Amino acid sequence: MKIAALGGGHGLANLLTGLRGLSSPDVTVAGIVTVSDNGGSSGRIAREHPFLPPPGDIRNCLTALAGNHPVAQAFEVRFPGEGPLGGHVVGNLVLAALTLRNGGDMALAASEIALALAVGVSIYPSSDAPLTLCAECLDGAVYRGETEIRGRARRSPIRRVWIESSVPEKPVSAHANAVAALADADLIVLGPGSLYTSLIPNLLLPEIREAIRLSPARKVYVANLMTEPGETDGMGVADHVRAVVLHGRFPLDAVVVSTTVLDDDETLPYNRTGASPIRFRRPYDDMFSAGSPIVVTEDLAEVVSPAADGKNFVRHCPEALARVLDGLAPAAYGKGC
Repeated sequence: MKIAALGGGHGLANLLTGLRGLSSPDVTVAGIVTVSDNGGSSGRIAREHPFLPPPGDIRNCLTALAGNHPVAQAFEVRFPGEGPLGGHVVGNLVLAALTLRNGGDMALAASEIALALAVGVSIYPSSDAPLTLCAECLDGAVYRGETEIRGRARRSPIRRVWIESSVPEKPVSAHANAVAALADADLIVLGPGSLYTSLIPNLLLPEIREAIRLSPARKVYVANLMTEPGETDGMGVADHVRAVVLHGRFPLDAVVVSTTVLDDDETLPYNRTGASPIRFRRPYDDMFSAGSPIVVTEDLAEVVSPAADGKNFVRHCPEALARVLDGLAPAAYGKGC
């Protein structure tokens, strides 16, 4: 069985660590990562080297998969200070350097790091060029750039998003490896992760959208656990699904929803920023339009505190989520792989 997962940020990295546990000679996993980040170290690299995709989300997936490998831990070190290196993450610089050495091919650079760190998962950028994410809100305002969208002062809901090339000389196009992984997949997993700034940007690439639409693979969306301020305020599971279908232009076969009840003290840090658990209404017969996906509900959330500041954060248990997705694979329905 071949699994392709799309997204970005911590959501995709967490998912891939779980899916890797399914890996065997008969199961392969590929992660397809968004390249629209324009903030922090990644954004600086993309601005200074306009033909390079931002490396941060790819680096994050690689280091999460590498676990306690000392080189992976070094990749996560951020340089202090205000100088030329200040704020840069070591792994971003290494990935950018390898990309330059490989003629601008970040997929090849990522494969070299994956081999060195023995991550056991293929990682591909969704595009071989940096993309500018744009959003139009219900109040008519238009924002360009992921950080601008998330940080906008007026919180009118997002109506739609689209992508533009960050480099006029290089038109928007998907990376061939990402398209091939989707075309060859038996199971395509979308999410979890930031809806408008991690997941949907991948679906806005015509080649990726078409590869998913034409694929006979089972297409599964994993619903997020919490809303994100400035991005999905007040949105429930059904709203997320509608946004995915609207921008992706393909039907989903299944939606995975966590039913874990989180205590108030577990969500307090999120509540302080304006986030809240995503609503899931039962009965859900009216949640989706005709031809709606099946809804799979499981206790999937866990609270962890790996950060140096000790603050808890909520995520899907990677092993539990992988087991659910394994059960949704075509073989589980008697169709074979």
